[in-house]
Amino acid sequence: MSLQESDPLPAEPVAAAAAPAGATTTPVVAPVSSRSRRRLRPSFAAGAGLVTVVLVAVPLLVLLWSSFTVSPLGLPFTSNSHLALDNYIHVFTDRTLVRPIVNTIVFVVGSLAIGLLISLGLAVLLERTNLPMRGLFFALIVAPVAMPQVVAGIAWGLLLDPQVGLVNKMLQWLPGINGPGPLNSSSLLSITAVQGFLLVPFSLLLVAPVVRSTSGALEEAAHMTGAGRRARMVEIVLPLMAPGLASVLIYQFVTAAQAFDIPAVLGLESGTKVFSTAIYKQLNTTTGLPHYGVANAMSVLLLVFALIPMYWYYRMIGRSERYAVITGKSYRRRTIQLPGVWRPVALLVVLGYVLAVVVLPLFILLWMSTQPFYSTPSFSGLQHATFEAYRRVFTVSTFKSTLRNTLILGVVAATVACTLATLNSWLLLRRRGLLGKVADVFAFITHGIPGVVLGVSLLFSSLYLGSHTRIHLFGTMTLLVIGMVIVTLGVTTRITTAGIGQIHRNLEDAAEMCGAGFLSRVLRITVPLAAPSVANAWVLAFAYALSNLTLTVVLAGSANRTVAVELYTRWNFGDVQTAAALGLLLTVISVTATVLARSYAARKEARH
Repeated sequence: MSLQESDPLPAEPVAAAAAPAGATTTPVVAPVSSRSRRRLRPSFAAGAGLVTVVLVAVPLLVLLWSSFTVSPLGLPFTSNSHLALDNYIHVFTDRTLVRPIVNTIVFVVGSLAIGLLISLGLAVLLERTNLPMRGLFFALIVAPVAMPQVVAGIAWGLLLDPQVGLVNKMLQWLPGINGPGPLNSSSLLSITAVQGFLLVPFSLLLVAPVVRSTSGALEEAAHMTGAGRRARMVEIVLPLMAPGLASVLIYQFVTAAQAFDIPAVLGLESGTKVFSTAIYKQLNTTTGLPHYGVANAMSVLLLVFALIPMYWYYRMIGRSERYAVITGKSYRRRTIQLPGVWRPVALLVVLGYVLAVVVLPLFILLWMSTQPFYSTPSFSGLQHATFEAYRRVFTVSTFKSTLRNTLILGVVAATVACTLATLNSWLLLRRRGLLGKVADVFAFITHGIPGVVLGVSLLFSSLYLGSHTRIHLFGTMTLLVIGMVIVTLGVTTRITTAGIGQIHRNLEDAAEMCGAGFLSRVLRITVPLAAPSVANAWVLAFAYALSNLTLTVVLAGSANRTVAVELYTRWNFGDVQTAAALGLLLTVISVTATVLARSYAARKEARH
């Protein structure tokens, strides 16, 4: 019997006086009073919002302060510094920034088009159809999340190299192509395409819960009225997914706008600069001191640019209940049965993507890790293969400590970030007060701060705090965890907001009428129904913490060294084989975490 046919729950417990004479009555526990429930809400949801604001406000204030600071050394909080507009005047009058700005626009639009279209198509195939091996394909597609982007950039640079690149060597088999390959790894087109491919795993984790939660009952009702497949997609499915897709678009817009690793690895030496690499150049000058003030002023302008789409996003969030599909009225997900030949065609498409975009870079990493010197993969090169790099990885004296630090960073940062994100999303969608919007804005804008600048801001903050208080965070795991929580709050909040936004509040209202308190409603109703979203958020935060290089390098010390820092150090010292082996190790850990998290989410969903 469906929920619509079941008897309604009694609004009031039956009074003991109404029982027959002589019958044994059971004491009825009175519902939690509305005053108690009002006290519980601020203590958790509002508390999470305040923690988010404080966590983000400190480095943000340091960023803003330093962007207006002018000093001989370019450092804030010095005795000879003063406030002025010199940094912003320099940015607006520097004609050399025109080309990076134009390149950034092309780079952002192109990479978004590639990344979002591919991820949306994959999400539909993996979450809504009867495609075989969907769980395995999902884990493989998400696996590059854990690969440090600097390593991914190096792998793609080798694949697209005009002289020795494997892709160009394969293209030379085509008729009419002679000499060097047609692709150039340092061109703006190649940089844009590679960044688009790297957006797919993140976008898939963001889009999958939205696609997965779309109810099939509405589609079936439209089909019964004669609506065709295209009409159902345009009039029902896409509007229901609009808030979730908008949040993905906005988040990945900022991701592409401040992306650094791929443009730096592939285009910095050749002169193909975007705005983020222009900021890096201000922090790493060939002559003189770093221009911290100018770099921070450029970062503030990038933040302002990133906040422009937020107005549209919050208008959609304000109407989120129009798009809620998980209610108390016979919600079910509709699986699309791929007909006839389309099922093997879809399987070949997904398999082809996995082989070309996921397996091929991983194969290059494996090849690099087993070759004394890099050369185009060939059968003759197999005779030089050696696994010495893997022996060095597991026998080096610092391996255990770096692996332990990496796992602690990933688990703690992902758990804290997901907890704050879930409560912030509830605060934004259910309370709809000023604090929820402020906390969500603060969580989002952290994504617009380049990692180098955020790391420098946290570094300055820890030094200032250590010199004026007894709290010493410099060089500790605590500082690294705080930084990683700040970095991942944006993406985890986007995922949980999209997931909770499709759960109608009438389920919580019904539980509240039966006496359930705030924690009981969130833990027993909202979180289990949003389990796929929370699991995806945790996986993404965990994988990002494992692979993040920029923040961990800036805040690294002897006590908080991670595998990503060890990888970067090995690469800089020319130990390519060990760096590639470490990159593969991070990928294996990410795939394992993804499979476990999705299995957990599937079990939770099956129970509800």
